Amino acid sequence: MKLEKNDIIIITLISVIFFSVTSWNLGLKRTPITYWSTKKATVSITFDTVRFVNSLYFLVSSEDSIRVNISAWESGEWINLGLLNNSGYYQWFNFEVKTTTDKIELNFDNNAGDVYEIIAIDELNNRINFTQIQSPNSNDQNISNLIDEQKYFENPPTFQSETYFDEIYYVRTAQEYLSLREPTEWTHPPLGKLIIAAGIHLFSFSPFGWRLPGVIFSTLMIPIIYIFGLMMFKTRFAATLSAYLIAFDFMHFTMGRISTIDTYLVYFMLVSSFFFYLNFETMHMKSKPNFKFIFLGILFFYLAFSVKWTAVYGLIGQLILILSAAFTGSLGSMKDLITTFKSFLKPLLVILSFLLVGSSVYFATFIPYTMIGHDLKDIYNVQWAMFSYHSELKATHPFSSDWWSWPAIMKPLWLYNKQLPLGEVSTITAMGNPMIWWFGLPIILLALWRGIKNKEWSLLFIGVIYMFQWFPYAFISRSLFIYHYYPNVPILALATAGIMSRSWTNPNEKKYVITFIVAVAAFFVIFYPVISGFPIPIWYKEHLRLFGGWVF
Repeated sequence: MKLEKNDIIIITLISVIFFSVTSWNLGLKRTPITYWSTKKATVSITFDTVRFVNSLYFLVSSEDSIRVNISAWESGEWINLGLLNNSGYYQWFNFEVKTTTDKIELNFDNNAGDVYEIIAIDELNNRINFTQIQSPNSNDQNISNLIDEQKYFENPPTFQSETYFDEIYYVRTAQEYLSLREPTEWTHPPLGKLIIAAGIHLFSFSPFGWRLPGVIFSTLMIPIIYIFGLMMFKTRFAATLSAYLIAFDFMHFTMGRISTIDTYLVYFMLVSSFFFYLNFETMHMKSKPNFKFIFLGILFFYLAFSVKWTAVYGLIGQLILILSAAFTGSLGSMKDLITTFKSFLKPLLVILSFLLVGSSVYFATFIPYTMIGHDLKDIYNVQWAMFSYHSELKATHPFSSDWWSWPAIMKPLWLYNKQLPLGEVSTITAMGNPMIWWFGLPIILLALWRGIKNKEWSLLFIGVIYMFQWFPYAFISRSLFIYHYYPNVPILALATAGIMSRSWTNPNEKKYVITFIVAVAAFFVIFYPVISGFPIPIWYKEHLRLFGGWVF
């Protein structure tokens, strides 16, 4: 089917709305970028007058804890206030001062990392201006970087001005690639981090700059899934509902706004599945493979694989579907089976050659790794290091969850929480839209049943891919998280659209479809604050905890 004017309008409308909502309050476009590398030194900061200082904020980047003893000048002597001892990557830390003074002394006793900015706050939560900064025992000219970007301070700091959750690994590594330094995060292939690096390079080193690529890729899934749904089910309603559902899914929204690599994985997996489906449909119509679609499917698989190895689960399902399509209708006799196998032997060799050629895409993503100073042996060794890390990982996490619990959203992943003044909170939780996820698994099972019983190949394709992208996690012993289910969100959207498109044409069932569509949007609006970090009263987020495992 070809896209018509109305299709273009629908795709554009949903995409623009999604991009606008997702990019709003994404992060500050300008935050402090100059820093001072800590060392054993005393730094004295002077205010314009004697005043009450409630607290100090430090924006730090460090692997080890930055230790700094803080003192205030009171009544002609230095009074020790305590020790700041924190580590993090581009994160704000608060130290309570609660004293009246015109001078603060900071005694750094190690060289653990960098400090981007220091902010002083008064009793009314207003920023205090510094008039002078000096270091009696150091001639480091960069010491002024500690107070040179005061106007870029978000008061109080939230996720919009710092990293949160696993951004501390991926953003750091992206910046290291740009600086040709050894990458901190090496447990996954480089492509996702290189995309983040491109965002930083193009848009700025800021929360907005490192998160915008995720918003772009999550938005690009909307036209892909619309066309996917149109090709699968041949109706504009199914295509529109597919795009609508993924646009209103919580996981798709939240993961698109955080600078981790899962959105890139899901995008490439979705495009790969789209091309594999076009081949799958062609094979059932013409009884022979379309190598152009297979090649494109394999190409995008390798792009997904270059983000995370878990993309291989979907590929196994795709290859099994190709084999099943090749042998459909050929199991009547052993002679027919042998004839079909011989006729498919050459195409099978072509597909294997595609897999070998496509692997060059994977290894090409390691070129920036070689620019740091690594060679082919290092690339080989890091593959085994990645495998060993994931196969031997024994670490636990309070928000890890079992694979079977994901469709029911039994344990969402709490990504961020910050208490704000006036009894408000900014919180971000990764979970699915209950209307999509709770109905999703029954719909998948129905799709599988119809696909097998009635030979509805589109529904069979959806059901098989879903199972292969979900069930292998049953055999993984390491800690798992609900975001591992994210690749199946587009599949849920397609399956739901395919099943409901039939009810849409039935006057007696249409009202239920309309109710479902309205409920999906209503859930999104109600839960928007706790999946976006938008400030809300504490009582509001507590009322959204429908189950004990739901933490916001």
